[in-house]
Amino acid sequence: MAASPTGDAVQGSGGEGPWVYWYWLDANITREGIIADLDAMHDAGIVGVFLFNIGGKSAATLVDAPVESLTTDWWDMARFAVARAGAHGMTVAMNICDGWGTAGGSWITPATSAQEVVWTETPLDPDRPVPILARPLTRLDHYRDIATFAFPVPDDWATTSDVDAHVTSSWDIDAIAQIANPAQAKNVIDTDHEGWLQFRFDAPFTLRSVTVRTPSISILPFLSVGYNGAANSFAIEASDDGRNFRPVHRMTPPKLGWQSNVTTLTHAIPPTTARYFRFRYRPEDVALHTTDGEFGVTPRLNLASMTLSSRPVVDQLPVKAAGAWGIGRPMTADLLPDRDCIAWDRVVDLTDKVTADGALDWRPPKGRWSIMRIGATSTGKSTEPSGLAGGLECDKFDPATVAMQFDGWFGEALRQMGPDLAGKVLKVFHIDSWEARTQNWSPVFAAEFRARRGYDIRQGLLALTGVPVNSADYSERFLFDVRRTIADLIRDNFFATLERLAHQKDCLFSAQAMNASFPSDGMQHFRHVDLPCGEFWMNRPESDKPSDLREAISASRIYGKRLASSEAWTGGLDWTEHPFSFKARGDETFAYGANRLILHVWPLQAFPEKHKPGVTLFGLGSFFSENQPWWPMAGAWIDYLTRCQTLLQQGTAIVDICYYTGEDIPSRAFVPARLEPPLPAGYAYDSVNRDALLTLAQARGDRITFPGGASYAVMVLPVRHAMSLKSLQALARLVASGARVIGGRPDVSPTLEDNDADIAAAKTIVEKLWGGSAPAIALSELPATLSAAGIAPDIRLPAGVDILWTHRRTEGKDIYFLVNRGPDRVAFDAIFRIQGRRASIYDPVADRTSLPATTALEAGATSVVLDMTPAEALFVIFEDASSFPRITGEVNGAALVTDGRSLMLETRTAGTWSIDTGKGRVHAISVPRLPPAMVVTAPWTVTFTIRGKPVHVRMDTPTDWSQFDDLDIRHYSGRALYKSEFDFSPGGCDWSIEPSTFANVLQVQINGHDLGVVWVPGTGLNATKALRKGRNSIAIMVANTWRNRLVGDAGKAEADRESWILDNRLGLISPPKIAVDTPLLPAGLLGPVSLVPLVRRKL
Repeated sequence: MAASPTGDAVQGSGGEGPWVYWYWLDANITREGIIADLDAMHDAGIVGVFLFNIGGKSAATLVDAPVESLTTDWWDMARFAVARAGAHGMTVAMNICDGWGTAGGSWITPATSAQEVVWTETPLDPDRPVPILARPLTRLDHYRDIATFAFPVPDDWATTSDVDAHVTSSWDIDAIAQIANPAQAKNVIDTDHEGWLQFRFDAPFTLRSVTVRTPSISILPFLSVGYNGAANSFAIEASDDGRNFRPVHRMTPPKLGWQSNVTTLTHAIPPTTARYFRFRYRPEDVALHTTDGEFGVTPRLNLASMTLSSRPVVDQLPVKAAGAWGIGRPMTADLLPDRDCIAWDRVVDLTDKVTADGALDWRPPKGRWSIMRIGATSTGKSTEPSGLAGGLECDKFDPATVAMQFDGWFGEALRQMGPDLAGKVLKVFHIDSWEARTQNWSPVFAAEFRARRGYDIRQGLLALTGVPVNSADYSERFLFDVRRTIADLIRDNFFATLERLAHQKDCLFSAQAMNASFPSDGMQHFRHVDLPCGEFWMNRPESDKPSDLREAISASRIYGKRLASSEAWTGGLDWTEHPFSFKARGDETFAYGANRLILHVWPLQAFPEKHKPGVTLFGLGSFFSENQPWWPMAGAWIDYLTRCQTLLQQGTAIVDICYYTGEDIPSRAFVPARLEPPLPAGYAYDSVNRDALLTLAQARGDRITFPGGASYAVMVLPVRHAMSLKSLQALARLVASGARVIGGRPDVSPTLEDNDADIAAAKTIVEKLWGGSAPAIALSELPATLSAAGIAPDIRLPAGVDILWTHRRTEGKDIYFLVNRGPDRVAFDAIFRIQGRRASIYDPVADRTSLPATTALEAGATSVVLDMTPAEALFVIFEDASSFPRITGEVNGAALVTDGRSLMLETRTAGTWSIDTGKGRVHAISVPRLPPAMVVTAPWTVTFTIRGKPVHVRMDTPTDWSQFDDLDIRHYSGRALYKSEFDFSPGGCDWSIEPSTFANVLQVQINGHDLGVVWVPGTGLNATKALRKGRNSIAIMVANTWRNRLVGDAGKAEADRESWILDNRLGLISPPKIAVDTPLLPAGLLGPVSLVPLVRRKL
């Protein structure tokens, strides 16, 4: 058990350690594998598992008796696993469904599945009878009508480029004419060279809209995306003669999410009449936003087809109608004049005149009319990747269906576990990766919309099909109300229902961020979640999820949740992973504010004695397993994580600034690069959403507070935004109570909920808050606002140091966590906004506390001298104390250290020191000399285990295994034991054993005494008690990664390999991205091992 800086147990209650995602893949399940996995986890200090079934029987199933989900055998295995986890004192979580995404199962029918709005449009010919209305897109033989409308069509809406235009381009493309074919689904243009695409019409053509179609591209085995930023970023020019072109408009792509499979995107264009329209492409003009790190946008142009139309459309329809996650630009009258919109009072509701087979009993008035038949069908989206219990995604807006989903998988799991395990060991209910995309309809949606928005959804339904209603402003506000209703329903009918059901079963509710997949407020669902969870990746920066992490962290604070979790080190598996390679990203995540990590991923190894490395998740996730060569030594790293998490789970976060995310849907927590204005150095921030503003925020004194303890000195509003009356009223109450708020003057209002009287009242509030010569809210500079309020930086660091940090406060204690992200060792003075408390430095790697040199400054600050190596993380802890011990005079490399009971001087050099105890006494400590450090120079006998047999090698000096001529050693992956002997004379001091360089983890024994594990370069172990005068034996077990063995086996037949990877798509394979010429990695002891003297003298 690790000791805290004050001598209290860092381990706390015992539940502060990391968890793992434990995937049972492709029916490869055995009791032997369960035992081996859980025992290895427990031995290393893992305190809980997220047990997921992934996939079913497939080509990757190698067990003799496959165990598939929902079968009696599967439940027997699950019960056995949960019982064994409980015997180890571990906790088990299970997902809401079979697979990881998102919420569905075999019990969900098409009628109870997630629904989306679909439609068909039938133009009427005044000279012919009204035809049978075609049934809209129907999936899984499920379709229900919603409404049918007729609307008049102006004469000049008739022309489109697919029948009237001639297409040419500056690129040499034979099939360029296919660009005008709406049915074209494959790439016609695939280039990164600047150029243009031109449409020529025989007569003047009025352009009002462009529809872009791009091919769908597979990015994962179960995921395709169809969005191409370049194809939606053209600069449009017009000409009457084909020679002289004038600028018209630049198409603007929406910000889309990583699952936004938007193969068709509409663009409203300012009405322009010409004969030639040219679409210019330049790679440098493509806005390379990366959806805050989720799969990104390429500047390369991929285009299947494009339609130019004289008919106006809702701009960026799939995004505005919540058919896909996205943040689009608001439509304005410049893009879409009122005259080009269909007035609602001219629309004829034919819903009651249409039969189920599409027959219509109606005679249209004179003129051109079109009929829109609107209905709903299943999205067809199924849970992924799942086994026999997989099925359609459930309707997440209907509480009854949500309850059925809970009962179908997790509820059944609780029943199968029985009373001794359910709610006791299996006691966390979880929703994982949101990969269900979206839904924008449900049988309950129309009634919910009326109850929440106060008007009938029918009066704007045409806008969901792309037909602009009344005006651009009206259509925008209606579509906002649709998205707002979706966000409210996912909170109230899905998450709140699941919270209630989980708590009824004595279980906690855990959930990940909904990421850029479902159009909602990215934080408000965490209101109903006990354990908010984000995510970060390794080796695939384009797949990282920084917004997910920020949402879980900010939501945990504003909603009063103690833990902010993160799925950790997901990524592209390259077989180079080891504990120190994980450290930097883990420490950064702690510094952002997370305080519980869930290792991703631990595949169940059904064959613990063969097929190593073993089962993997098709190249995703880092590889955590007892089959990792270094896992038997991983406990030291897990202890480090536990110590960090224990301290970071204490108290509440100290944050001065909250950025309001606004009212639009979807909305997300801000990553630092998106903050406007930028965050000043030395301050921390959170994001605060509309839900928290309306229901939780209060002004107390001059701070904005929330019931869970979060407190902010300043709220920052967006520079450009719109606010409803309700939000403005909440904001006005805060300001009237003394809250500091800065930000841009908002537009009024984004919702049709606000009637004319509401809008007038909202404008009055805006004028009161932003108007006049001394407005209550202004677009002020943030540093000036903080300075005027007397709010100094929480921490001040010198220029040039790259330090991340976070700050928490408990009763009587301030805890700062700092991480050196720079490449160099840095010594500096850090100034903390703390006064009158004693500072200590806690090193969570060494489990060591020291008292630094400090200086009390004016204005409530304390300066602390810090010295940090690259990738080092440490805690600076301020506590109430009656004394402030310090070294007076020159420090000369010495330090005051404490174990919580005694205070000691620690030094590695000779000298004399004067220590003021702070209690009126001064101690003089003299160390006249220390013996010299010694290097273990005797030859090493190194034992490798090759093909199950020991192989002994003599090394006169430590040598990199990958440099051996012997291919068995060059390609060795595993553990090797170094043995030697040396003579030793104690010298009257303590001794630290310190390996200079090594790859990648090692464990040391001297004279049979286990000293521990070294996993961080530049650190050592206390060897004093193990050493004896005279002859000593030393044994060092060194473990590397799997990379070198996999390179050695690359290209070999299965029978000739010594390593096997069971890919859960392909069966036994050689790993992708590893070939015979893939560089080998250094391995083993790479330099000398030294015994270094040090003196510890008690005061």
